[in-house]
Amino acid sequence: MSAPEPSEEARCLMKILEFHAAGRRNAILRDEARTMLNATLRSVGLAPVGDRKMRDIYAELPVCSCDDGIFVPTKGADLAEFQGYLRARVKALAERWKRVTDAHPELATGGIQMELDIDRGLE
Repeated sequence: MSAPEPSEEARCLMKILEFHAAGRRNAILRDEARTMLNATLRSVGLAPVGDRKMRDIYAELPVCSCDDGIFVPTKGADLAEFQGYLRARVKALAERWKRVTDAHPELATGGIQMELDIDRGLE
């Protein structure tokens, strides 16, 4: 089974990132990337995207994110840093889940649980 074709917005964003954000040191903020994407989309007669749609678009692309923005990885160190970034996010999500279920144990009955193995799938 092959991956679905990327949307026109995704193709445009990938071109922008390949040109402006190649490598971790060239990461650009999501808002900056969205501004560039929306200018490109308007120039070809497509509707601009909001922040939620922007997140959905770049989530389907082979790009990385970090505290400084979005970038196309160009070396192994870029991927290693992205892996660390994802691990921290997974840990924070697991802690958030625990905080909510601890505060509302009566709602978490019946075997509702969430297992987040931060190493599974990130190796």
